[in-house]
Amino acid sequence: MKKNDINEYFGCGCHDLNHVVHLSYFPPSSKEIGDNVIYVHLFLNEWRGCLFPHWSEFITLDKCCSIYTKKNLLDFYNNSIYKRFAIAAKYLFNKLNEAKTTLLDTTLFNAQDLNRLNDMLSNLKSEEIEIQEIPKVYELERPSSTYRLQFVIEDWERYADFDPMLPPPELSTNILFKKRNFIKRFWIALKYSFGHVTSNYGNIDEFEITPKDAWVIRKMIEKLQNEK
Repeated sequence: MKKNDINEYFGCGCHDLNHVVHLSYFPPSSKEIGDNVIYVHLFLNEWRGCLFPHWSEFITLDKCCSIYTKKNLLDFYNNSIYKRFAIAAKYLFNKLNEAKTTLLDTTLFNAQDLNRLNDMLSNLKSEEIEIQEIPKVYELERPSSTYRLQFVIEDWERYADFDPMLPPPELSTNILFKKRNFIKRFWIALKYSFGHVTSNYGNIDEFEITPKDAWVIRKMIEKLQNEK
């Protein structure tokens, strides 16, 4: 790592330590041409929990019998490897790109980190890009070999029926599998079901933010900050 390399880490608004976004920018020196991209490394929940719930989750102090509650089972499922099986099955049958509830995982940027994110993205210089409408969902131009990465303005409207006191809109990242034919989906789903990740360094994969990507994401940040 060179002295002038820039690295920023962003935690998730849910405070889960599994959710971290790492951005790296390597400025070109006077003797070389830089890549003019920002590299994104995502650390997400891998859903590698146990196959069976621990007995202590279902036994109370005043009773000796196991008490299986809906909440206990839901909490167990949301942290177990069975969630991988469900995601893989939906991807295999080409459902993963159709419903927001079938994403691999998502990370929310804290509002106080948006200025820092904007400063990081401003390192990529580009000509102004005319945007007719700032998108709510923007997918990076360059996917990885297996995954797609989206930046999303999360407005929480889908929860309006459950909670009328909605939080303010936030910026998030969503990660999905790439669209493939059935044979490739089968192989990717099989590997994913049993714990395979692309990277050997802890992050799920590496993505590249181009100058165009950076311009659009900065406009999304500007929109969020202006709406406060």
